Amino acid sequence: MMFLLKAIGISLFIGGLIAWSGGSVFPPLFNVAAPFVCDGKFSVETQEFYPRPGEVDTTQTIFCDNPNTGKSNDITLQTIIVAGIVYSAIVFIPVVARIKLGRSIFQRSVDTAQNVASPNEIYFVPGIKHSEDPSEKLKKLKEMREAGLITEQEYEAKRSEIISKM
Repeated sequence: MMFLLKAIGISLFIGGLIAWSGGSVFPPLFNVAAPFVCDGKFSVETQEFYPRPGEVDTTQTIFCDNPNTGKSNDITLQTIIVAGIVYSAIVFIPVVARIKLGRSIFQRSVDTAQNVASPNEIYFVPGIKHSEDPSEKLKKLKEMREAGLITEQEYEAKRSEIISKM
């Protein structure tokens, strides 16, 4: 449920941003709302004001011209709201996909972190020489001496080396 609310909130924000900012820069973006808001002819009127030298302020007013009455109604706010909802619906699927993708990447990193060996665990990789437990080394060394594979002097030298590394 929280995932769905998050996706809806993000979609509404992006859709509103496209309608409000994008429509003021590029008025044809409001055309998507025309069939929902206006039964007649849809038009955008742009006015420029020069409050100070070198500055230009621009306003846009959206009108619906009713062919039956011949009146023009200001529908700027309704058009922005409806365009925002339409664009929110359009971006909803990519937002859901992005949230799901982000969640799956996060979940994989959590799974990986949980599967990392603890400091007490030892993993052996084939082809790489790993050190053994000193008691195991001493047992093997003793077996080699008893089998006659090494001399008593070699045994004592290696035994002293293993014990010194403990």
